[in-house]
Amino acid sequence: MRTLRTLLPPLIAGLLLLAGSPSSPVGAQGTPPLAVVVAQSAPIDAMSLSELRRVFLGQTVEKGGVKLIPLNHPIKTGHRTRFDRAVLKMSPDEVGRYWVAERIRGARSAPKSVNSSVLLMKVVAKIPGAISYVPMNEVRPGLKVVRIGGKTPGDPGYPIP
Repeated sequence: MRTLRTLLPPLIAGLLLLAGSPSSPVGAQGTPPLAVVVAQSAPIDAMSLSELRRVFLGQTVEKGGVKLIPLNHPIKTGHRTRFDRAVLKMSPDEVGRYWVAERIRGARSAPKSVNSSVLLMKVVAKIPGAISYVPMNEVRPGLKVVRIGGKTPGDPGYPIP
């Protein structure tokens, strides 16, 4: 018969595995937070949430002498919905209406969407002005995580869950 002393260590180890490790931050829903990424060579290390919002609303934003080119995940995907709610403060339907209104006014075009996260990361890594977002645990070599409001994914108060 096993005693509490012999059962406790495996139980604690299992709970730690379920909780995740400190090196892999998780957001409010237990998913990794979204990291804003640019090419490793891009002269961009940090930006404010309002600058990021302007970029993804189609306004011209330059950082480090580079014009930023926003790239999105497809409409109504989990990553895109989380990003739009946190950064643009809009639901998928509100984002759609925003871009219809912009098109009618002839003001600006919506950011391009890339269907595959892997392809999205490859494109961002190759184009110095490209900017996008991926779950922190999917960031690959060639990409740099941009601090938003002075915080990185996993920091308390990071604005993109």
